[in-house]
Amino acid sequence: MECYQESFGVKGCDMGVTQSLTPERLKEEWLAKLVPFWLLIMFLFSFQLFEYLPFAGGAYLAEIPVLLFLGLFVGGYYSKKLYGRQVLSRIEILLACLLCLPLLSAFLTWLTFGQPILIGFLAERRWFRAIAGLFAFQMLLSRHISWKMLQRIFLLLAFGSLVAYLAMWLFLNPESLAGGLVFMDVLSKGMRLRIVPVFVIWGAIYFALACRIGSISMGRLASGAVAVIMTGYVVFIYKSRATILVLAGVLFLMTVMKTKRGRRIRAGGGFCLLVLAILCGMFLARPKRIQRQLSGFATIASSLYRGDGEMDASLANRFAQGTVAWWSISRSARTFLFGNGRLSRRWESELSQSLGYFYPMDIGWLGIVFLYGFLGFALVNVSFLMAWNLSRKNTCRNEDIFLDSLKWWLVYLFFRSVFNGVVVANPALVLVPLFLISWRCRQNTQDSPMGNEKECEL
Repeated sequence: MECYQESFGVKGCDMGVTQSLTPERLKEEWLAKLVPFWLLIMFLFSFQLFEYLPFAGGAYLAEIPVLLFLGLFVGGYYSKKLYGRQVLSRIEILLACLLCLPLLSAFLTWLTFGQPILIGFLAERRWFRAIAGLFAFQMLLSRHISWKMLQRIFLLLAFGSLVAYLAMWLFLNPESLAGGLVFMDVLSKGMRLRIVPVFVIWGAIYFALACRIGSISMGRLASGAVAVIMTGYVVFIYKSRATILVLAGVLFLMTVMKTKRGRRIRAGGGFCLLVLAILCGMFLARPKRIQRQLSGFATIASSLYRGDGEMDASLANRFAQGTVAWWSISRSARTFLFGNGRLSRRWESELSQSLGYFYPMDIGWLGIVFLYGFLGFALVNVSFLMAWNLSRKNTCRNEDIFLDSLKWWLVYLFFRSVFNGVVVANPALVLVPLFLISWRCRQNTQDSPMGNEKECEL
């Protein structure tokens, strides 16, 4: 497969013989060019990067062919496995179980609220976006794409997202966008973008690792600068307090864990001093903005620990939704074990309207239990347990920043899901990295990004 290896920058074998382009070789060449582009398109839709944009409605229509392709792919994949009597790995069994959740949810919403089963099933289409992880896994196994090319796709999405979000922040007028699609004005935070910067957060983790390890051509200083810029976007433009706290905690933990044991206290102290220096610099430059953000954290701390003073509006809303969710969960054994299912925003009934404003993902783990019960909650969080198990058994000798960034991204997503049910709001965020980690765990990466396969128990 010399043409494939050369197309991705891996030095091939020159036998000194001019080989004719057979149909098989032409097919491999075309796949080597098309698969990265198709994965890029697939990731754009799977990670919902168009959500809250003015053209989101058109993007959802354009997503239909992608979902049809993923549905046909996963149907053919499991049919071939079962017809050939091949043993399914644990991660394949997990995906198959998770893809059954839309049917269960549709049935439960019909049983509880009377919502038509078809509408309930379409409301759960987000689970089918996670099939992109299985597709990427198979493309890696068949060598139609390399690990390095996947890393480039992630970096392109990270930098592209950052540039696009900054451009919207600088050049769009929030008042001219009806319906609050792109911007939202929060009393304790001011105007901020609604778009969740998933790849900017991954980029902050990736370049923080690159700064710490120093094994990419960019250099430690430049990597650190990019990490600060991406983290600064999350802190000063996105402004989600839970996101800021979790990302800061993950970056701190990552800095400490990536340091030798005898130097971990010094590394942790250095991290805290760096954060304090940046905050002091920002306070001198924009004192009102920093004071406003810090007052938001102070209000939450006062509400949680002392219970006095004015309740933060966002926190009060979540307490109200939590009360409704717990009432719905505890009213019967069925809802306790299997949940209530997901209500579609395009369908209303008297019973669903009685819930008022209710968005289960706002209340994190409790919202997941509301949707799928305690059994479903355990099932969707098995992904994190599998990722930890795979990472623990990974014995690669060389540092792989992309692999490590995916692991720490999952750590961030796990703790973020406590406050916001990200694992059910966008399942691809968890399952795509899980599939990539599971593939990389099978490799003995000493010389080549592709390496030789080394089986790792899934």
